[in-house]
Amino acid sequence: MKTSDEFNLILTSQQKREIYQKCGLVFKRITTSVLSLVKLSLAACAFKSEVLPLVKNISIVKLILDRESMSAEQPFVITLELTSEQRELIKNTVNKDWLRVMFCPDEHDNIAYIEQWESDVSAKRVGDSFVILPQDFDYSPSPADKLIRLPHGDDKTKNTFGKGYHPTTQNMLCLMEKHLKAGGSVLDVGTGSGVLAVAAARLGAKSVLAIDVDANAVYSAQKSAELNGLEDVITTKIGTFDSVDGIYDAILANLFPKVIISLAQEFSGKLIPGGLLLISGVVSARALAIVPMLERAGFEHHESVSLQDWEGLVFYKKSL
Repeated sequence: MKTSDEFNLILTSQQKREIYQKCGLVFKRITTSVLSLVKLSLAACAFKSEVLPLVKNISIVKLILDRESMSAEQPFVITLELTSEQRELIKNTVNKDWLRVMFCPDEHDNIAYIEQWESDVSAKRVGDSFVILPQDFDYSPSPADKLIRLPHGDDKTKNTFGKGYHPTTQNMLCLMEKHLKAGGSVLDVGTGSGVLAVAAARLGAKSVLAIDVDANAVYSAQKSAELNGLEDVITTKIGTFDSVDGIYDAILANLFPKVIISLAQEFSGKLIPGGLLLISGVVSARALAIVPMLERAGFEHHESVSLQDWEGLVFYKKSL
């Protein structure tokens, strides 16, 4: 192997399940270069570590391995036991037999939750009142139902997240029913299909801004607003969080944990005192780490709900 060659650690089914349970993401392999692998092995030996760190940013190795640096903000890492075949592959590359490796899921970009309509497309009831259904599905609602019609059959929208099947969406909708007050302004960050934006409008929000960095998601959210006759309430926008103007009564954030952590202080700056922040997209194993970070940003943690190992969290911005 040349030092410039790519090194791929193909994960077993058990390792994939373990990673998913701990961070909610699906990884098929961990990839680095042969040169990086050699450097990481040497660094781990220097720190007398029993675990090989497979990280992209070698500068964080000290944070992970140096016991004297425990006061620093620790990266989120997952440790995996290696199979005999994986151990042999690494040993042939770095000339050392490692039993375990650790990696940082937050270093990996371009990973998205994928959610498509189920093969048996039908109405999906969530919470006490929400009913999510594709645009052309025939449904007779009860007086208490709050319908959310979403685009269906469009290539631009078919892989957009937010069909109502994923526990993160369901947690958020249930928390919105309980905590979101009518008449306020709402910011939906990472809107996806626009399902939460429509839900906010159905709950009586005066105005909703739905933003996403994905053009297909913004297209889908706009279609959702039109399908539900809510164009006057919901505004869609492509862009990052720092492109948002104004102050809001509530923020909805169904996002990856690393994004939530990076935006904690910015969330506070976009909310009125006492404003509501609803968080989802976090597996239960990481929820305990999210809470103190948001508390340090000026929030009070009020409630958590759990569904299939996914957590939904309720925060209120501390009043002045």
